[in-house]
Amino acid sequence: MILAVCLNPCLDRIVFVPQLKVNTLNRGQRRLVSAGGKGVNVAKVISALDEPVRIIGFFAGSAGRFIVDDLEKRRVRTQPIWIEGQETRTTTNILDMATGKETEITEPGPEIGQEQLELFLKMYRETVRKASLVVLSGSIPESVPEDIYARLIQIAGEQGKKTILDTAGGLLANGIQGLPYMIKPNIRELNTLTRADSQSLDQIKKQCDLLHQKGIMNVCVSMGKDGALLSCKEGFFVHPAFSVDVINTIGSGDAMVAGLAVSMERGYPPFEMLRYASACAASNASFQEIGVVDRYQVRNLLGNC
Repeated sequence: MILAVCLNPCLDRIVFVPQLKVNTLNRGQRRLVSAGGKGVNVAKVISALDEPVRIIGFFAGSAGRFIVDDLEKRRVRTQPIWIEGQETRTTTNILDMATGKETEITEPGPEIGQEQLELFLKMYRETVRKASLVVLSGSIPESVPEDIYARLIQIAGEQGKKTILDTAGGLLANGIQGLPYMIKPNIRELNTLTRADSQSLDQIKKQCDLLHQKGIMNVCVSMGKDGALLSCKEGFFVHPAFSVDVINTIGSGDAMVAGLAVSMERGYPPFEMLRYASACAASNASFQEIGVVDRYQVRNLLGNC
């Protein structure tokens, strides 16, 4: 069983407008609402790929209940820590149909008290024992300490469990102190982490080598339309992006993380792991809904290259 950690889930709302105009009324033609947050998206994709997955995190109010119900329908087992009297955040993506550009508005998460944090840590320790792999993704509520991912990685490590970390900024910089088995930054996040401004593969390889020297064994870097790369002890592997009819790229990074987790669970060698994860990212981009893949499409993409 793969354990997904999502400390700051959200209700994802996509509103489609003919043409976004500021300082005036915009009427949406339609909307799409789904369970969201990076860890939630990862769990959804893992389940769609037919692997057992469980998710743990903080949930609140009607939005939290919607997310939990949606996950249960997708065969994702949930272990929610409920925050009374508050509401899980909503993230609204406004899609300008004339330009294809997206504008994102995200709300803050609920306030997490010390008692609720301790309850989460207790539940996490118990659940990690049953997990084969732990995925930690996304942002955290402002009231949660910024070193939380490092602590969770260390707890998993003490039980001999591998971890994948996918976050950004200070959370990523703090999180790698716990020595995760793998991280999955994009180019911007990698440059911020290593305080560089690299674009070429040779420069990125040097950045990955610096992270290896700090104890990070595996670094997977997503590069959008340029594909993805994986740097590990077996070598430096690059895979181009798969060709699909792109509808919505939001959540493709989460689908890639899910693909990495599933391929690790199945014992794939490094390059096959990268191919599988890249196919998952491409499949997600072919759907309007966020955090969705078709495992048969993934199989076809892999078989056609």
